[in-house]
Amino acid sequence: MDKTTSIPTSESGSSPPAYTPPGSTDPGWKYGYLMSKSDTNSVTCRLCSKIIKGGINRLKQHLAHIRGNVAPCKQVDEETKKAIKDYMEGLSKKKEVKAKDLREVREEVDIGGGETNTGVGGRI
Repeated sequence: MDKTTSIPTSESGSSPPAYTPPGSTDPGWKYGYLMSKSDTNSVTCRLCSKIIKGGINRLKQHLAHIRGNVAPCKQVDEETKKAIKDYMEGLSKKKEVKAKDLREVREEVDIGGGETNTGVGGRI
């Protein structure tokens, strides 16, 4: 039994007012929208109409049923939940790799901690 998520529309059949950041490729925007262009902290879930405080990342936690910061969405299907969760885990792995690379570069750089050529008389 393959249940698919349908994104609700208003009673008139049109989509709800949807403001999303221009150029954003985040898949979370498929399932949420901003009520106001000026308030990027409040995102409304298109599936259950819950207003999420905390931005698009918090909405993705809501959809993926990642507990701790927000209640899980009761309307999301398993396929969408898994896709969002996998996307978020991929971002975490990218951040870990980037942090590791940065640590390695910083370890290679010596900022006055090693031997230096102090010149005549031991003073610079």
